[in-house]
Amino acid sequence: MLLKKAYIDARYNKNYKIEKAELEYLGSRAAMLIDLTERICRERIGSLPKNKPIVALLFGPALSQQTRKMKTLLKDEKLILRHEPGKGAWTYHLVIPGTKDIRGSWGEMKVSGTIDGYEFKNLNLAPVTDADKMISVNGTIRKAINKSGGDEVTVTMYKNSDNKLSSKGQVLDLFDDAGILKKFKILPIDEQEKIMNTILSQPNESRQEQKIMAAVKKLS
Repeated sequence: MLLKKAYIDARYNKNYKIEKAELEYLGSRAAMLIDLTERICRERIGSLPKNKPIVALLFGPALSQQTRKMKTLLKDEKLILRHEPGKGAWTYHLVIPGTKDIRGSWGEMKVSGTIDGYEFKNLNLAPVTDADKMISVNGTIRKAINKSGGDEVTVTMYKNSDNKLSSKGQVLDLFDDAGILKKFKILPIDEQEKIMNTILSQPNESRQEQKIMAAVKKLS
C-alpha cells in the first residue's frame, strides 16, 4: 500500500510528502526486487541453448520447429568464374549446378557460403529459364579472392530457407507457448483476425517475428 500510494500521490497530489523512513524502506525493497529479477533472468538466460533465434528461445518447441535451416547446394565444388561482357551485374557470374529445379521467383531465393574461402551472405540466386541458376560475383568478391573471368574457384554454398509460419494453427501454438492464448481468444473476432492476418501476411520469418513480439507485448 505504501508503494501504491507513493506512485499515485507523487504523480497527482502536489502536496504529497513521504517520510525519510518510508523512503528508505521502499528503496530497500526496490533493491531486493532488482536483485531478485536480475538473478532469475541470468539463470534463465544461462539455461538457454546457444545459437538459436530469440523467438524460438522464448516460445519453445512450437517455434523451434520453424527455425531457419540451411540446405547445402555445393560443398567445395570447383566452378569457373564466367565473364560475359554486356550483362550488367551478371557480367561476372557462377552457374550453380543442380539448381535447375529449385523453385522460386527473383528475390525469394537467397544463398550464403564461401568462394575461395571468402564468405558471402544472402546473395540472390537468379532464376534462368530451363537451366541451372546463377549468382553474380561482384567486384568486392573478385578483388578479395584475386580472381577474374575464366579462373577456377572453389565454392561452398547453402540455400537460405525462410520457414515462416503459414497457418493460424501455428500462430495459436506460439501464443499458447507464450502464455497469451487465453487473452487472445477473448478479443473481439475482428481484432483476432487483424492480428492473425498481420502475422501471416508478412513476407518472411524475420518480419513475422517482429509482429509476433508486438502481439505478445500487447497481450502480456
